[in-house]
Amino acid sequence: MENKISIFLKGFLMGVCDLIPGISGGTIAFITGIYTRLIDAVKNFSPKLIYDIFTYPIHKKRDRLKEDIKKLDLLFLLVLMLGISSALLTGSRIIKFLLEDYYAYTLSFFIGL
Repeated sequence: MENKISIFLKGFLMGVCDLIPGISGGTIAFITGIYTRLIDAVKNFSPKLIYDIFTYPIHKKRDRLKEDIKKLDLLFLLVLMLGISSALLTGSRIIKFLLEDYYAYTLSFFIGL
C-alpha cells in the first residue's frame, strides 16, 4: 500500500496536468501506476453503498462499515482528491499570474505543448 504522501503528490501532479491544455490527469494516473486502483475504487461506488455508509451509525454495524470503506478505498480517494484540489487551487493562481504578467510567454508555452 502506497503511503499517503506519495498518493497526495500523485494527485497534485494529476491536478497540475488537468490545468495544462493537452495533458490529461488520467494519463498521469496511468504513468504513476494508480490508474487501475483509481478505476477500481470509482467502480465500486453505488447509491446503495453510499446510503449504507451514511446510515451505519443508526444500525451500529461497525465491521460492515469498515469493510465498505475499504471496498471503496475511501482513504486513497480522499488523499488523491486533496492533492488534485490543492493543485487546482495553487496552479490556477500561478497560471492567472503568468497570463496577466507574462501573457506572450505563457501562451507560447501552451501552444508549444
